[in-house]
Amino acid sequence: MCQIRYKRVKRTWHSYQYISVLFKDYIFSCLKPNGRQLLFVIFSVCWQALEYSQFRIGAHRYFSHRSFKANWKLRLILIILQTLSGQKSAIDWTLDHHTHHKFEGTNADAVSLGRGFFFAHIGWLMMERHPQCVEKRNKLNVDYLWTDPIVRLQHEYYVFLFIVINILIPTLTPYILFGESLVLSFYTCFAFRFVYTMQLALSGNSFAHMYGYREYDKSSTSTHNKPLNYLTLGGAYHNFHHAFPYDYSASEFGVKSFNVYSAFIEFFERIGWAYDLKKAPQNLVDIRRQRTGGESLSLIYVHIGAIYGVYLCITSAKWQTIVMIYILGVASNIGTLTASHRYGTHKAFKARWPLRVILVVLQTLSGQKTLIEWARDHHTHHKYEGTNADIVNINRGFFYAHMGWLMIKRHPDCEQKRQHIDVDYLWSDPIVRFQYNYYEPLVVIFCIIIPTIIPIYLFNETLVNSYHLCFLIRYAYTLQLSFCGNSLAHTNYGSRPYDKSMTSVHNDPLIYATLGGAYHNYHHVYPWDYSESEFGWDVNFNVNTAFIDFFHAIGWAYDLKKAPKDIIEKRKQRTGGPEN
Repeated sequence: MCQIRYKRVKRTWHSYQYISVLFKDYIFSCLKPNGRQLLFVIFSVCWQALEYSQFRIGAHRYFSHRSFKANWKLRLILIILQTLSGQKSAIDWTLDHHTHHKFEGTNADAVSLGRGFFFAHIGWLMMERHPQCVEKRNKLNVDYLWTDPIVRLQHEYYVFLFIVINILIPTLTPYILFGESLVLSFYTCFAFRFVYTMQLALSGNSFAHMYGYREYDKSSTSTHNKPLNYLTLGGAYHNFHHAFPYDYSASEFGVKSFNVYSAFIEFFERIGWAYDLKKAPQNLVDIRRQRTGGESLSLIYVHIGAIYGVYLCITSAKWQTIVMIYILGVASNIGTLTASHRYGTHKAFKARWPLRVILVVLQTLSGQKTLIEWARDHHTHHKYEGTNADIVNINRGFFYAHMGWLMIKRHPDCEQKRQHIDVDYLWSDPIVRFQYNYYEPLVVIFCIIIPTIIPIYLFNETLVNSYHLCFLIRYAYTLQLSFCGNSLAHTNYGSRPYDKSMTSVHNDPLIYATLGGAYHNYHHVYPWDYSESEFGWDVNFNVNTAFIDFFHAIGWAYDLKKAPKDIIEKRKQRTGGPEN
């Protein structure tokens, strides 16, 4: 607990004035519409991405944590771009960051969250350092930076280099190239860019230590914050980073987790400018990983956002956008029940490559893990139904089976059995493997961006309405339908005409809500049946069966598996419930 009071700390007023001017310029650049050109806007965005990415790579992963080595050409690029970020010299930044890692949460931490959210975010720039921080900072060894002549040159001439690289060049470039006014060029390519990227960097000290989950070290204040991770282009796997600060990727998953910085480093490794990349061993990562409360915040956000989306449906959304919810919802439903379930898990039919591409796209649209992970989880449900090895075990309670299983650590029995599930048949498919390797950027594109853009482009819908309706409402609704298959379809709310000893039931309302996907007692008896019911698509409104039948008719789906009628009748007579 911090014992120092803000009112007794000496403020550094030049920081107040400097930050105030920057924010004023930032607001001006947002409100000033005249003179903007498309090339100029694109240029400004590129400056922002370039600046922030090189701050993350240069100041953070290279200079502070030495997670890779670089030849002089790459070091020169990194020091120029780190100067472009305008966040102190590489030596000063590294000293501050080392106090953060070594003395996290104490008064010696330059950005200690123990002194409050505002202090950790930006307040630390506005007052003198705590005496303990000054003392510990002076003892830190960064001789490895002082021995580099490029880094030493930047430190000694930082103010001059800051003015030239961070202010003059970004301002003059659009002025010369695009004929933009000097005023707008300054406010947008310096002030706007600088404040925006500074806020992203500062969020790593505040938001990334409060809001999120802790997979790898629950004792650390650092978290994994998904929204911030996308905003920072892969820089907010913060709990992993604090557990393994030397890892060049700063995440377990590398490029496939939408990590632009890892891609940058790996590119320069390929051309020989970066080498000796450090990576945490997977067995060590597995030991440290903590999966407690992993999806809680995401689920809360999605469902609260969906509720607000319902309000927008009533008050301001266009009817075409509301219709689009249903269309995208049906597509998501097919992605779950046909792609993940019948094809990916139960191998109920085979598909040619064009259909496999469609199935993987729709499965990504559903946003329910990769096809490989979904299949592995679902195999545990069928193989160990009702035991602790069942990932959605109904005997652990209705809420657990419904969605609680996403919020807590897996049972050890489930974790052990899950590792032995064979999904090599999926790994051998290059389309499925591609989705697994690049799932995070793919799910952002197909599950969030494209559904949001469609109504904006087609119906001139607002961004807020489109996002809340076609992403959040659609996603929450299809998630709930999937969850009901684990909970309602395994309670006493239904019939068991095929096997009364199983927990799975037929639930008529759920059958229609899921477009024919809740003949669950039948499915658990004959999981390999492509129709997932005794009947065809026309009898029970089974849209997923109709989808498969259509592609079978044009030759893209083949080897459809179906339980023989006589076998079904014998099973009903032998093990079926009293409704028979």
